[in-house]
Amino acid sequence: MEKRKQPIDIQYKQLLEALVDRRIVPNKWLEQHKQIRDAIAALYQELPLASDQLVKFRAKKPIHDNINYFDCKFIFQCLEQSKEGAAKNLFGQYTSPVLKQWNALIRQYEKKNIYAAETARLIAQNTAFEIPFLKKSIVQNEKQVADNNRKIADLTRSIAEYKRKLKVSCADMGIAGEHFRDELRRLPLELPNMFKKVAESICCNEIASAIEYHQALQTFLHDCEVPAIQPITESSTSTSLKKAKKSKKKGKKLIEVVEESGSTTDEPFELVVAPHNFFDALKELCSASDELNDANATLHFEAEAEDIGWDISLGESDTADGSGIDWGIETVASTEPAAAAEDTPVEIDWNIPTSDVVEPVSEMNDTEGTDVVETVPYMPDSAEKITRVGLLDQSEFRTRAVNDLLELRAFLRQRLLELSGSDSVAFANQFQGSSPLLEQQSSAKIEELQAVVDKALSLLTDKRLQQLLLIKTSERYLDRHVASLEMLTKHMDKCRREIHALEDKNIALIDATKNVQPQINSLVTTTKKLKKELEAVLPSLFMGYKVNVVGEVNSL
Repeated sequence: MEKRKQPIDIQYKQLLEALVDRRIVPNKWLEQHKQIRDAIAALYQELPLASDQLVKFRAKKPIHDNINYFDCKFIFQCLEQSKEGAAKNLFGQYTSPVLKQWNALIRQYEKKNIYAAETARLIAQNTAFEIPFLKKSIVQNEKQVADNNRKIADLTRSIAEYKRKLKVSCADMGIAGEHFRDELRRLPLELPNMFKKVAESICCNEIASAIEYHQALQTFLHDCEVPAIQPITESSTSTSLKKAKKSKKKGKKLIEVVEESGSTTDEPFELVVAPHNFFDALKELCSASDELNDANATLHFEAEAEDIGWDISLGESDTADGSGIDWGIETVASTEPAAAAEDTPVEIDWNIPTSDVVEPVSEMNDTEGTDVVETVPYMPDSAEKITRVGLLDQSEFRTRAVNDLLELRAFLRQRLLELSGSDSVAFANQFQGSSPLLEQQSSAKIEELQAVVDKALSLLTDKRLQQLLLIKTSERYLDRHVASLEMLTKHMDKCRREIHALEDKNIALIDATKNVQPQINSLVTTTKKLKKELEAVLPSLFMGYKVNVVGEVNSL
């Protein structure tokens, strides 16, 4: 008797297996259980709400999938206490068909102890699968919410970084950043003022002094005098030969270019090109006008065309007779007969004076003299008013100006090294008796001139100036610059959309977590209740032994 009173501990996972092994439940109990579930599905839909308890129960479990054996017994008890259980026959049996059907359903459960197998399976399923799955889903939702919050923080930092880059880019370009293309198109209007500052930095006394110093040193070293074009005659042969010998003694570097004439004359001539002239672009810039034209001025071509006097007479006499037009061509009268004149070409007077024509040198006397050709710069018409801004607006002229400034900077650096070197005294002594400009130079003065040249060069090669010139001249550069700015705004918009999407996901996850927690609580309550009710009926199945269901079910 004492041995019978000892309880039996069975793991909740092995409870169903223990019922089958002890033959308390048949091996094929699922077939009978399926018939019972089909009957519950049919009866539960037609269940009359005869009492308040049934109404609450139906609201708590609206579908039949969650109905078990103990729920069926509760429904039967509620029906007995209602009007359905009041009608009985002479033998004390219920006459209500609903009660009869639910009573038969309970007997099917109790036949071969199917209810015990179903309850054991529900306890194992809820404890091992359903409740852990829901708890894991809550943990995953919370982790995903934390990850989304971290991504939102990263995207917020990215938006701030894109804003900073956009602000810096707009500040570098000097635009507000609202309408990129329109604002960038208006930037080239600043070029005249920028060119004026560049011209002022170049056309200053310091750079003029540096150029003068460069020319003085070139004259001292090479003694270059620019020769002029002179016709060579026999009388000047001896003089030209003496000058040529004298120039060779002085070390003049003249480039001789001999070109044979293609005319019928046998008198070739020799050309001597003068040495290179430095700083033509800087001199041309300084000699130009410093007025600043209105950048917004427009040209009215039609109004200007009306003011032009074409000096064309539309008289009948002029149009009828073409001989009235003076073409500026004179013909030489011929004294020969007409027959001979037809075969002779007409001599045309081109109205070209011969005083400026250089006579060619005969082949026999090619060593008697040379012609020196000097490159004459183009002198614009006085009506064409060239300004410094207009010159700097030309790409070719800017290149020439940069080359001149680089030449001047390299020259000043070399002079500074020579003056500040260990042999500076010997270097300075070689200019004794030369130009005062060379004698009085010092390293401090050279450094001052070099600083001014560096400033002018930096203004001319300024990054912003180059950008404005590219915006003005290149539509593709403007498109690329606008695209780079718009790309930053697109990145910011994309980050904002991702932030909104992540926030919506977080809201959905939080709502799902709130909905899952009541399900877990309901399953835990139901599982504990099933365990308690099953432990109450198991002793009758285990020959009076008390059975304890152990395992994780007790720690829910």
